[in-house]
Amino acid sequence: MSDSVTVAAIITGGTVISALLAYLGVRVNKAIGHAKSAADDSAATKEQVQNSHTTNLREESDTRHDAVMLALEGIQGKQAEQARSIDDVKASQRGLQRDIGRLADADLEHTKAAREDRERLSKHLESTIAGTPGTKE
Repeated sequence: MSDSVTVAAIITGGTVISALLAYLGVRVNKAIGHAKSAADDSAATKEQVQNSHTTNLREESDTRHDAVMLALEGIQGKQAEQARSIDDVKASQRGLQRDIGRLADADLEHTKAAREDRERLSKHLESTIAGTPGTKE
């Protein structure tokens, strides 16, 4: 019986080994399929990123970023310059408003003085025409 046990053990061992090899074959085929799929995805990604450009996408992106930042700095500089110019215009406007106010006050004073001179002249003329001696004011 020892021969039959040995034969049975060999057959059982062979069956187990065959099952393991079949299982490993399925797993290897799946792994190969996944690797091929990853390679296809990688090629598609490379095509999208590289897209027949002569430059590296990252380098091109960095160059464009630097250009945009430089342009923004220029815009910020211009805005600051415009803000200073607006402040100057506002200060000038305040000065003009003060000057106009002073001119208006001076005009009122001149108008008042002219009115007083007219009244004095009118009184003088009236007294001269009436024959009374003129008054000196």
